[in-house]
Amino acid sequence: MLEETAVSSAKIMERMEATLGNLEQMSYDTINTTDQLVTLLGTARDYNMQMRDGTEAERAEASKQMGVMLDRLLNISFLLNNLSHQLENETAYQRETSYAICKIIWNDRYRAYCMSTAGSYAVDKLTCSDVRELK
Repeated sequence: MLEETAVSSAKIMERMEATLGNLEQMSYDTINTTDQLVTLLGTARDYNMQMRDGTEAERAEASKQMGVMLDRLLNISFLLNNLSHQLENETAYQRETSYAICKIIWNDRYRAYCMSTAGSYAVDKLTCSDVRELK
């Protein structure tokens, strides 16, 4: 039983470490993407001032550049949307992994409790909230 628990725990910890690595990379990607967004918006503000105060040629160039920037803003928005969905999925996976760890910990505790009080019980469907009441 102890060896089975150790193997299960090791597999779950490997999954958790992989997921944490994914979350860390996605956080890094999100920071870089929002940095691009901030820089792009600052440049857009400059072009907006040129469109307001510039010569005819400066306004025409600023208008052209604003179109390019709107395309980049759209691409960045899609990227951030995808990152948000990936973060949501990884967070759900972390929750499942945490629950699996909780089941291992609490199932072992519940088995020990049952063996000491009334013999062997099947605990395959046991939830963490069920066992917390045994404290």
